[in-house]
Amino acid sequence: MKKEDFKIEVGYKSQVDLIAAPNNKFDPIAIQVFYNSRQIGWVAKSYVKKKTLFGTLMQGGKINARVISKDVQKGYRRVKVEYSIVRD
Repeated sequence: MKKEDFKIEVGYKSQVDLIAAPNNKFDPIAIQVFYNSRQIGWVAKSYVKKKTLFGTLMQGGKINARVISKDVQKGYRRVKVEYSIVRD
């Protein structure tokens, strides 16, 4: 990510997009988080339901996600999202 991407202000309840990134060399089930078409981060490697999210995205599934909290931990800005998988 570019340095200026960290300056993007994301508000409470803002809609974000989750995008699978299967070619990430550090994480084979990486998921990018986008706000207004700009990447603002990644879903944590340690997130326990990440494999399910990744699989849904890779199969073309729809996931609705929005910001529910923001904070700073260990010098990193963190955004927590809630999501729902859209079922047909």
